[in-house]
Order: sequence, then structure tokens, then C-alpha cells
Amino acid sequence: MKDMSYVLLFINAIVVVLMAMYVYQNERRMRELSTEKELIQDQELSTLEKEVNVLKLEKKKIEIRKAIQEEKDYISKLQVSEQAADKTPLKVLLPKRYDGTLTYNYDEMAQSYCASLSSGWVFALRRDCARGADTCNNICASAKNLILASVSNQRTRVSCFDAYRVDNPSTAQPDSNTVFLRTHGYGSGGCTWEANHCGPNYCCCKAF
Repeated sequence: MKDMSYVLLFINAIVVVLMAMYVYQNERRMRELSTEKELIQDQELSTLEKEVNVLKLEKKKIEIRKAIQEEKDYISKLQVSEQAADKTPLKVLLPKRYDGTLTYNYDEMAQSYCASLSSGWVFALRRDCARGADTCNNICASAKNLILASVSNQRTRVSCFDAYRVDNPSTAQPDSNTVFLRTHGYGSGGCTWEANHCGPNYCCCKAF
């Protein structure tokens, strides 16, 4: 009977050992699976990070290429500008479509004359009587839109109020005490000076 009890105890001990080994193996397997999963996740994360870094690098390369191209374009424009400047004769820039006379600016003289006779917005417009000029009344009227636009349409009407003539000097550098420059103001009568007849070569127009 005792022998039978020992046998049962021995069998139970073996069962316990086997169960312990089974549990240990399962836990070990679970740990291995967990470790493998973590490794896979780390590998996937590492791959993703590499892809992101590659994209960042490509973006940086594109930005550098763009900056280099912009610099090349800028240098090309400078070279073209320099070449154009070398081929362009030097010019003196003066107001009112300066016509090349190096002694006096007759546009400014006419503008000063007209401005001295009236307050407000005043304009001296050229009248080329040598080419069949119109009356100053019509010249001022035809320039109405341009005149009003130049003062941002602060006024609504334009009319002639005087006319002026300046004769060019006969020499570019006249001697002192020599009569060489001659002007004439026509008053309001100059506004109706007959068309196609020389007389005023400037019309005084006013915006009001």
C-alpha cells in the first residue's frame, strides 16, 4: 500500500514538473514573440524614418537647385542689362519730352509764364504752328481727359486762358548784352488765334 502511495506521489511530482516546464516554455515563447514584434516595429519605424529623411534630402536638393537657378537668372539679367547699357547712348533726361536743346528748356519757361497768371492747376501745352496748329481753345479741349487724369480728376473742366510765344535764340551761347531771347504773351486773345497760322507756340490751359 505504501509502495502505491509512493508511486502516486512520484507521478504527481512528474506532472507538476511537466506543467511547470510547459508554463515556462509558453512564457518563453511569448517573450520571444513579443521581442520579435518589437524588432519588427523598430524595423518598420526605422524604414519610415529613412524614407522621411530621404524626402527631406530631396526637398533640400530641389530648394538648392531652385536657388542656384534663380541666381543664374539674376546674373543673366544683369549681363543683358550691361550689354544693353553699353549699346545705348548716354542721354540727359529732362522733363516734358526734352527735345535736345542744351541751353534753355522752353517748356519750363512757358509753364512758368502760364503759372504766373493763374492759381490752381495750370498746364503749358505746345502748339506747333509750323505744322498747321489748331487754336489753343481746341488744343486745351482735346487734352481735357489727360489733364484731368493728371490731377486725379480733382477738377471737371478745362479751358484756355492765355497763349505764349518764345523764339529760340539764334546762338547756343550768346554773348552778354546781346538780345537773343524773345517772348510774347497774347492774353486771352491767344486762345482764339487763327488755326494754321503761326503765333503762339504754347497754350495756357487751366483745370477748374
